[in-house]
Amino acid sequence: MIQPIDYSYLLGRLRGISDRALAAHLALYRQAVDRLNAIEAAYPVVEWRAANAPASDATTEALLRTPVAKLDLRPVGTLAECLQTVSNDLAARGIVFRPAWYLGTNGDDFWTADRAVSINIPWPYANPTLWRLANRSARAAYTPEEMFRTLRHEAGHALCYAFELWREAGWQDVFGDSRAPYREDFTPSEGSRDFVEYLVGVRAHYAQKHPDEDWAETFACWLDPASNWRQQYAEWPVALRKLEYVEACWAAGKFSGAAVNTYLGRREPYQMETRTVAAALDIGTAAPPLMTPTGWSEHAELLRQEPAAYNAVVLHEAHFAQLGRFAGPTPDAPPSERLLMEVARTWGSWESYLLDLRLCCAASSEGWALTLWDDRRGRMQNAMIDGNGAVPAECRVLLAIDTFTHSYALDYGIGKHLGIAAQFENIEWLVIAARLEVASPPPVVIVQEDQLEKVQPLPAYP
Repeated sequence: MIQPIDYSYLLGRLRGISDRALAAHLALYRQAVDRLNAIEAAYPVVEWRAANAPASDATTEALLRTPVAKLDLRPVGTLAECLQTVSNDLAARGIVFRPAWYLGTNGDDFWTADRAVSINIPWPYANPTLWRLANRSARAAYTPEEMFRTLRHEAGHALCYAFELWREAGWQDVFGDSRAPYREDFTPSEGSRDFVEYLVGVRAHYAQKHPDEDWAETFACWLDPASNWRQQYAEWPVALRKLEYVEACWAAGKFSGAAVNTYLGRREPYQMETRTVAAALDIGTAAPPLMTPTGWSEHAELLRQEPAAYNAVVLHEAHFAQLGRFAGPTPDAPPSERLLMEVARTWGSWESYLLDLRLCCAASSEGWALTLWDDRRGRMQNAMIDGNGAVPAECRVLLAIDTFTHSYALDYGIGKHLGIAAQFENIEWLVIAARLEVASPPPVVIVQEDQLEKVQPLPAYP
């Protein structure tokens, strides 16, 4: 089990990278750690059982062939922990209201019934086994961190409807008309600072979709005890006003007492799903792992996904650990002589190296620009990789520039070049020099040029 490294010491100490953007980036790193841990802990798979099924039938193959309606589902494992955490978040604020959670037929998405307090949780996330299968299918995948955030978001919807806050003039002044048409498709403004952005990934701009979503995103951020929202949104006056409105509603007791509205609305429990697990998740059944050379299997999916998950963790750790040029009182220092020497051997000059590295950053779309030590050729090189793909073989990472949109969009919108420039400004080059010393053996030192047998032996490779 990998434990995420705490890089919170960087908050408030970087130039050109806001605490809000850094906190969001650190959250994605923690999700990558969760993802890798989930992959590595995927076996054994024994947590499910069909209604009235004997224990001997508890195999993944049998599960895939079982109709969803015949599964005996209840929140256990991670989902149970997530629900309990959100309940604890509400209790910590003195809020006694709880949404009416249920496992629904929709296997992909969460939704709150219109003007009601009933919330659909996708049935595949009921227990760890189904969760793993859902995340290996072509459907939407959730990490535990994304689940926490989504449940807080949906709780915001249900609470708004339960206390009919959307009817109040003050609510409408801040968020808009809740009765406005709901847009399934919309084009968000990437650089807008008028909205709280709590959900991540493809739903990072969900608050712009509708006033109800704007409220739910704002409430979820306010409810999260780790959000530090006053600091994160200090330079976003409109978004901060929305968070302060939620705080004012809470302080005024608008979330207290019995709910005004207890309407459950439309509900579609998972027992209405007639398809098999395999059909509902859009994955084929296969022989048990390691028993078939071709086709889909859980084992094959784990092998395919693990390298990218591993790279996502390791490259982010290399990235965060190299930041901090402005983090301490020590004065700026030039790179070490060894680093300058190796740069000159490959690129001729320090300026040429930086130009080549910036060209890698510009060429990378969603991925990484890297400076590497090439063990095979015994020299430094720059490289670009898409996504969290493979680092060139026999190379070690000296420097990692994150070129994913998430590394710059919150601060600079579509201004990728500005986000990359901010990363460069915060690189602590002494860290890169130290990595070079670890990655590459020092050059051979000849004691006497006319006596080669007295060449000093190289130290053991680290």
